[in-house]
Amino acid sequence: MPHHTDEQLMLRLKSGDRQAFDAIVERYRDRMVSFAYRMVGNAELAQDVAQETFVRVYKSAGTFRDDGRLSPWLYRIASNVCLSERTKRAKEALNVDYDTLEDMHDSGVLVDEQALASLDNEKLARAVAKLSSLHKTALIMHVYQGMTYAEIGEAINVPTGTVKSRIFYAIRKLREVLDTE
Repeated sequence: MPHHTDEQLMLRLKSGDRQAFDAIVERYRDRMVSFAYRMVGNAELAQDVAQETFVRVYKSAGTFRDDGRLSPWLYRIASNVCLSERTKRAKEALNVDYDTLEDMHDSGVLVDEQALASLDNEKLARAVAKLSSLHKTALIMHVYQGMTYAEIGEAINVPTGTVKSRIFYAIRKLREVLDTE
């Protein structure tokens, strides 16, 4: 299939073109798996989340706005799948610390993104896993997926200022967690 824009592929998918769907999956598979892995922290589950994301894209293609952008829409779907999965896993766990899951009060100091990049990946992954879902989603989309604040806001349906705040508090919480390790 010749190179088409994301939006052209979605228009073709809306009209039932299976090759357009395959092209979308090929174009976004690695990004969705990477995003899901950072959200759920498990490689096998990340594959399942990415697959479910694409299933929902296929089933929901008719709801895609013709004036919309595909990337934020995909990340919104993937975020919802990740959050559903995390909720399901939390309910299944017998020893869930609900206070930690509900903790939205963060303190500490801001650390820049270059400092995050220089940290040990395993240590950073453990710290990111301790973030609330709201903070974790915004941080991962920005730092690891390279999305702008505006793109994140569009993907998770919140104002840009809310995205900035969530990223600020996510980094603040990371610094707090990393300082105590």
